[in-house]
Amino acid sequence: MRNRSAARVQLACKRCRSRKVRCSGEWPCCRDCLRRSLPCSYPSAHPAAPEEQLRQKEASLPGQDHVRQVVDIFFDYYGSTFFTFLVRHRFMEDLSQDKVPLRMLFSILALASRFHEPFYSLYKGTLEASEHFAELARAELATSFDDINILDLQCYLILALVEMGCGHEHRAWILLGVAIRMVHILRLMNEEKFERKDWADAESKRRSLWCCFILDKLISNGSDRPPAFDSASITTLLPAPDADFVLGRETRTTTLAHPNQQESLLSYTIRIVDVLGSVVSWSGAGGRDMDDRCPWDPTSPFFRFDKALDDWEDLLPRYMQLHPETLAAHVACGQGNLFALMHLLNYHARCYLHREYIPFIPPQGYDPANGPCDGPPLARRPSLPEPPEYWFKSIQTGIQSARRISTFFHEMVGRDLAPWAYPFSGICLMTAGTFHACCSFSTWKSCEQYMGVPAKKLLAEDLRKMIQLQEIWALAAHWIKVLRRYYERVGIDNNCDPNSEANGNIPRDEAIAAEGILQLHEVVVHSISAVTDAPQGISVHLPSKEFDIYALLEMDPGDSCSEPPLDDLAQPQEEQLRDVDEEELEIAGVDDVHEMITEDIYSFEDFLFSWK
Repeated sequence: MRNRSAARVQLACKRCRSRKVRCSGEWPCCRDCLRRSLPCSYPSAHPAAPEEQLRQKEASLPGQDHVRQVVDIFFDYYGSTFFTFLVRHRFMEDLSQDKVPLRMLFSILALASRFHEPFYSLYKGTLEASEHFAELARAELATSFDDINILDLQCYLILALVEMGCGHEHRAWILLGVAIRMVHILRLMNEEKFERKDWADAESKRRSLWCCFILDKLISNGSDRPPAFDSASITTLLPAPDADFVLGRETRTTTLAHPNQQESLLSYTIRIVDVLGSVVSWSGAGGRDMDDRCPWDPTSPFFRFDKALDDWEDLLPRYMQLHPETLAAHVACGQGNLFALMHLLNYHARCYLHREYIPFIPPQGYDPANGPCDGPPLARRPSLPEPPEYWFKSIQTGIQSARRISTFFHEMVGRDLAPWAYPFSGICLMTAGTFHACCSFSTWKSCEQYMGVPAKKLLAEDLRKMIQLQEIWALAAHWIKVLRRYYERVGIDNNCDPNSEANGNIPRDEAIAAEGILQLHEVVVHSISAVTDAPQGISVHLPSKEFDIYALLEMDPGDSCSEPPLDDLAQPQEEQLRDVDEEELEIAGVDDVHEMITEDIYSFEDFLFSWK
């Protein structure tokens, strides 16, 4: 990498500066040069910048080898999952020629440097390195705040994820909001209206929109952070297969409102994120407390969401369903990380939805198979009788989804599928942990095979994973604190004497009582909460060992995360097992599935994945 003695890219390219016209500042080609089909280049110096500022920016970048290694991490973890708007080999070529704008480079370094171990010594910690580059990226973006372009939009998306994972939820929400406003101004939500140079340029803009859409759905909680996108109003095409994007091969895809079975893996992921976002938003806005319709009523939100999840699973082609062969094949194709994330989010949506009718702190003697015991009474109608074993099937779905989250996350760690890349995976563990905490102390007869020790072993394994996650994302430390308090509260309430005003011999902790059950409910249910008060997650309060989640770490994990096997993870939620019809699936092994996934890549497969 050349010396960046004048590192910052100008807002105006050389041609626009010479003509004294406003330049859009888009990289690698501004709008005016694009319209005129003229070469576009930016000056390498900033005459107006003070020398001291230039020297600071030059010194802010690590060596060339470190930069390339961190950029490789970005494409391995993020460029193949949600941030797919950059083409790897073109970006690396621009990087080698010193053409990547600093605001983009700083943003990428801010996100991926936390996985680059040499930064421990260079910046006294990888998290410190991330914050260092995030600050530089924000400073660079501030100089072009009034200019609306796709490059800045992409930078804001990257930084929003960084800030959210660090626990700066309000800052992340603001950065994401800026990106969303840019999407509207650039008309990226309407396929026929946004500007484009060619198909590849249009595809990059589509992918930027859908990245923004994904983050909006995953960061929103329906309460103080409502989602900004209305799925029904988006007419932009879903992303094309990665091979077509890399090769610039024009492909016509469908829209979010018109599903089919010939979509890319990213498109199916967008669909499940859309359903998950709707579930979380409905629950955050009040959920069942704001709607007394029975969940089996076809007009109720619960019914629509549950059906949407079933429809999504039915829509998946056989080579995208979760089986050992399909997982191995997607890993071989360089899409294992996204494939795993997609199915993890599916389990999360199921788990989140079927938690809605379970009391936050289940009382003694309660069994979810008998229906809800709190909240507004259901408006039952004679014309819509309760389906047989409805509540039993619902609690089974919730618990099995929670177990599948824990089990599959363990599988992701074992297969090195970047489970730590996104803080959203920690939210999945958090949601599953609420089920495991209830099952640890409850004695629900309808689910007795999941009660007690099996649940505690899964919760202990989840806790171990969250402890590892907090080394990368500070927000996970806050989740550990909240889950610890929730576990203690459930344990106390399920072991006290309900007829004793003093609750028997088990004292109720004053710190928990002061915090209030409603506040704890708000944090646990909506998962993400500011960590400004306790950034390290663990407060002074220490529960008794009997009700301390950390005591679970002393348990022998045994085979807690080896069951159910991966084959079972793909099965319908109401069944523990499902026999696979070989004639229907026609899957003989990894090679067959691999051929299905890559059948449109032709002889370019080696070229495509050589950049992974």
